[in-house]
Amino acid sequence: FSIATALASTTTAFSTTPSSAVTPPQVDLDTLGPKLCGNTLEYKITFGTKEQPFPIQNVQVQLSSDLKTRKRSSTGIHDANLLSNPTYVNEKGLQNLELVKGGWELQWNVRQKSPHGFLTCSFVSPTQVTRNPKKEVQSSNNNKEDAENKCKIPEGRFLIMHRVWTRATLESERDRRRQIQKEAAQQLQNRDEKVREITSDEKSAVSKVKAYAEAAKSMNDYRASGYQEALYIPLYDKQVLELVEQECIMSTRGQIFQSGNQRGLLYLGESRVDLITSEDAK
Repeated sequence: FSIATALASTTTAFSTTPSSAVTPPQVDLDTLGPKLCGNTLEYKITFGTKEQPFPIQNVQVQLSSDLKTRKRSSTGIHDANLLSNPTYVNEKGLQNLELVKGGWELQWNVRQKSPHGFLTCSFVSPTQVTRNPKKEVQSSNNNKEDAENKCKIPEGRFLIMHRVWTRATLESERDRRRQIQKEAAQQLQNRDEKVREITSDEKSAVSKVKAYAEAAKSMNDYRASGYQEALYIPLYDKQVLELVEQECIMSTRGQIFQSGNQRGLLYLGESRVDLITSEDAK
């Protein structure tokens, strides 16, 4: 049992609310939506966890102009067309993955002056897919469990979500991330100083109790700083792709979720976009 473990239990929720000082977005979704149509995104998506990854290859998606549903704070839901057959590898070799009912939309709460939006592509898996459905492993507590519990694609619709910014809001958010990182580093330094006091043989019991309380406060301040949320703000241009010049910059890093859960979005995995081909470039 370590001091760090004890402090980790004194948590407060990470802040996901952007600073009031962020640059307001200059976004017109009615004009931005048509500019996205025809673009092709090449995804590399991985379901599961780092310990049990389930990578899917060859996911090439074209953003169609066919509008299906209009929504507020959105370009509306359009068709998303697969231009290739997604594949995965299991114990039998290369397998095709059936995905249907593709859709995409760009959501951006401009009225709330959110500095970023989300480009979401979604598909339906008609059945649950596991990489090695019959394989079992011995867990750490010596009970047998299905190795595919976390390494699977659940039946139903899943969402591939990547953050987007304008060039102006991205630069403003980068400044905000740097400031958050600076403040977070100071909080960790304060914690470490108090931990040294706790472990010192020269300090009294009363001093150690006080130091522990101050270390716990530093950890709470660290978590409340928004550091975890800020990690999704890319600092370098090699970490983003330009969907529409100056108007829509997308992070190459995204996440996969499943909706319809009572607790909201259920995390399923990670996503990367390596290439975007615009309709004009073809």
